[in-house]
Amino acid sequence: DLEEKIATVENVLEEINANKKHVITVFNKIDRLFDEERERHARKFPKALFVSALKDVGLDVLREKLREYFFESELGASS
Repeated sequence: DLEEKIATVENVLEEINANKKHVITVFNKIDRLFDEERERHARKFPKALFVSALKDVGLDVLREKLREYFFESELGASS
């Protein structure tokens, strides 16, 4: 189940001391979900990104978030 998978990932991040890092939650394969399922997940995880690599859905937003994160990190490191 979805919550169990998320909890497992969060536990692993904590074990490797990466839980304090910036996290971008991404749900892939949204093309396999019914609209109602996707909407329910979006309400439950409002900060998450929903993508379909197969259908090229949401990838631009993901790329932009990654660009922002790494660009901001670079600026902070050079100051």
